[in-house]
Amino acid sequence: MRLRKAVSLMRDVMKRLSLKIEIANILQNFTTLLFMIHLIGCLFTTSASFDLTSNVNWITSIEIQDDGNLFTYLTAMYFAIVTCATVGYGDI
Repeated sequence: MRLRKAVSLMRDVMKRLSLKIEIANILQNFTTLLFMIHLIGCLFTTSASFDLTSNVNWITSIEIQDDGNLFTYLTAMYFAIVTCATVGYGDI
């Protein structure tokens, strides 16, 4: 339901700005990509709390458990961007 509202809001903003269709498509694709990266980053961050049998997860393995939620979220966003932009984890 909220996604439909977001899509209609995006269309209204594009109409009011009266951008060329090419620019509007680029902005819409960029916004969609940012939203997907945000979702994947949130899933990566949440996935660290699902292993109830052990305290070993990706947050503790790279030792950022004491760095705060924003840094953990930004690290998860980095992993999301790397996952979306590359085939594998060759730089890690």
